[in-house]
Amino acid sequence: MTMPRNPVQGTNEFGGSDETYAAFRNFSAQGEMGMEQVITYFTERMAIERIYFESLDRLAKKIMADPNNSNSDRTAIKAWASIAQLTNALSSHHQQLASCLKAIVQDLYKARQIQQQTLDESRQTVKRQSKEYYEMKLHGVPKLKHSYFKRHKDMEALEKENKEGVGNPKTLKMAKDITSAEQGYRRGIQDLEEIRQRFQLVREQTQKTCERVEWDRVSALKNALGTYTEAEGKLMKVGGEAVDRCSVFVECMSPQVDCHFFVADFMRIWPDATPMYYESYTHGIAKDMVFGVPLETLLRAHPGSGIPAVLYKCVRAVEARGLDKEGIYRISGKHSDVLELKLRVEKDVHSVNLEDESWDVHVIAGLVKMYLRQLPVPVFPFPAKERTEYSQIADEKERVLRLRARVKALPRSHHTVLKFLAEHLAKIASHASQNKMTPQNISLIFAPVVFQGHPDLDLPPPSLAAQLFGGKTAGDKPPDLSHYDIYKADNVLEDMIVLREWVFGSELPRPVLGDRNNKASIPQRTDSLPERKVDAKLDVHGDVGGLAGTRERPASTSAIPLPLSPPVPMDRRSSMNHVFTSPPPPRPSSPPFEHEREPYRDDLTTEDERVEVVVTPLTVVNKGNDSEDEGQVGGSRAGGDGDRPPVPNKI
Repeated sequence: MTMPRNPVQGTNEFGGSDETYAAFRNFSAQGEMGMEQVITYFTERMAIERIYFESLDRLAKKIMADPNNSNSDRTAIKAWASIAQLTNALSSHHQQLASCLKAIVQDLYKARQIQQQTLDESRQTVKRQSKEYYEMKLHGVPKLKHSYFKRHKDMEALEKENKEGVGNPKTLKMAKDITSAEQGYRRGIQDLEEIRQRFQLVREQTQKTCERVEWDRVSALKNALGTYTEAEGKLMKVGGEAVDRCSVFVECMSPQVDCHFFVADFMRIWPDATPMYYESYTHGIAKDMVFGVPLETLLRAHPGSGIPAVLYKCVRAVEARGLDKEGIYRISGKHSDVLELKLRVEKDVHSVNLEDESWDVHVIAGLVKMYLRQLPVPVFPFPAKERTEYSQIADEKERVLRLRARVKALPRSHHTVLKFLAEHLAKIASHASQNKMTPQNISLIFAPVVFQGHPDLDLPPPSLAAQLFGGKTAGDKPPDLSHYDIYKADNVLEDMIVLREWVFGSELPRPVLGDRNNKASIPQRTDSLPERKVDAKLDVHGDVGGLAGTRERPASTSAIPLPLSPPVPMDRRSSMNHVFTSPPPPRPSSPPFEHEREPYRDDLTTEDERVEVVVTPLTVVNKGNDSEDEGQVGGSRAGGDGDRPPVPNKI
């Protein structure tokens, strides 16, 4: 009985799809040959019944001569060896035994047909997926990498020959070609990783399928041998001891034990497919290419807690060192340091130590926002128009139920990260007395990060500094306040932080029964946007009506119409019916926004000039092109860049 008992040696990955398919087919075919040998045996056994001793003796010697039936730990093979010994000891049989053998052969034929169909389907899937994987790995990605490296080398050769400087049109064109080639190479690596994950999934599914087939094969063999030995015990009066010994081996057959050995052999003949890492031309290999990678792809490759390692480490570092830092997440870290930290993280996220003081906590906080902003799909896909409609709902109970339903509909990876982020931001808000970051301020900063701007307007959110102070920019253009007011009227993230226990809870709060006068409700909360109308018309002094100075100023008839309706008054938004039995912890409070306008600077002529704006309690600093956080509140950097130009992201 030649069942799968000589696994392929070595643990290296195969060199091509043909080798993978051939190895798997040969391995899976051994079990089929074993089942075929069993069926052949019992068929011949029925014929031998007419010939009696001579033919039966020859068959027993044939079985015992098979070298594959010795020196094996598999229970099926040991039981089969005992059958050979029993066959050698028997000298006579009669017709009832022949009938029993016929039923056994029929059952084995049926089991083999089912197993053969299952294995054929698995083989076709393995053949198709292995061809796709190795075609991309051995041809597609190397071709993209060669093109990427070749353009870099051509650029270096051109720079050595070029004496005209960096303004040469040919040099600029080659730089664009290098960028395009690099993007294609990165996309190729990502595509290869997705194909590899699918190939790995096929491998795991094939292992389970083959394991199930092996289980069924051993179970069918056990049933066949059990029936056979039982018939022999009843019909034979001689050779009882031999039958008893064979029965012991048969009863000891264990699909669990045999599948354990089967899995070990399977892992040896088909090892894990090794991943291919992105290799930067200037910085080398990036083992953890996490920026710009979808959450589903990242967490599928590294299952665990459901939180990406870079986000987990940065958040823990901010909680350990930055809870009491004034303006955490509002004050931007040095942009060049953020890019340097990003490079370190993509090289090896586990080797980066963020707990010590070598990295500024504002730099770590900036990396958190950069990571969330660069996700291809936002953590919480919630269009601006729908968020505005949500924020205008007066009944807070209804808002919470709607937000809860929308959060629960998220994919598991996005739901886990969003809950983790809400808990973290709640910790930040709990220290608002020290860091001045209330839920309102946090929402104003993180809304463009979590929801990724305003896709409805097809424009990135503008800098808050350019909007607060009368459109005093280099182009002297009036600001578009609609973006900012959308953020100010957006209460989704604020509700998610303050009411997180109800938004992410496993059960809805139960209504209060009994006394109607005893009504428990969500505690009153401070709205993100003061109850006022915004006059976006610029006056002769360059001021913006409604944002600086008078808060109770009525709207001008010539004001630019905003795309949103005015927010619901506080007395409507903070009240609700009796719905919840236990309120959440009280939310921290902070002073209201009071804006102080800086005098207009006539010397701003280029976009590299810097406008520093002081806002109480929020400080907004727009450092030209040195910050990548478009639309975020706050731009002052710990340490400061001075007059150095921004460091480009070379990854």
